[in-house]
Amino acid sequence: MKYKDTYKVYTNLKKSKQEDFYNEYTAEATLFESAGKYLKEHLGESKNLNTSKWKSEVEILKKEKRGHTIKY
Repeated sequence: MKYKDTYKVYTNLKKSKQEDFYNEYTAEATLFESAGKYLKEHLGESKNLNTSKWKSEVEILKKEKRGHTIKY
């Protein structure tokens, strides 16, 4: 979301000006595109983050960690 506005400006420019803008803001554009690809790959069709699933996974991992810590 940090680079969304910059990327939006880039996509709204005329094709002749896009290359210069992209060259100036390469890092921001690349990070935004990479984040979009990552989210699309990991979210699938839902387009919503399932935070409850993540939270339950974190709790399971914390319990496993405590078990391993006691063991060692």
